[in-house]
Amino acid sequence: NCLKARGVCDLVDLILDCKLDLESLKLAHNEMGDDGARDIARLLRHAEVRLKVLDLTSNSINDYGIQTISKAVGQSTSLLTLALSHNSCGVHGAAALGQMLEHNGTLIDLELCWAGISGMGAVHFCQGLSQSVSLRS
Repeated sequence: NCLKARGVCDLVDLILDCKLDLESLKLAHNEMGDDGARDIARLLRHAEVRLKVLDLTSNSINDYGIQTISKAVGQSTSLLTLALSHNSCGVHGAAALGQMLEHNGTLIDLELCWAGISGMGAVHFCQGLSQSVSLRS
């Protein structure tokens, strides 16, 4: 796949315009980057969108995009699984993920293999993780 930010924007517009009732959105191994992540966050913020599974593995998403996704997922009441493995999560992204875990009560599976979380980012993430009431894996 080679879906870039513009393609993600068009896809999100289509999903919202057609009022598609998706439970799962798997966009792994594309090149959406932070701009595409912003559009995915826009999708998640819509009340009528009830996604349960979101896979963004290996999408060239960096710190800013992780923060944007984390804020949207933190407010989600339907998402159960989020995959962000093989992206580049820095200190701020890891802190945002930790805050997301503190506020989200539905997420049960968070995949972060090879996401680049280390040092102070890991500390911030673990602080949020310790407050999570729903995460199981």
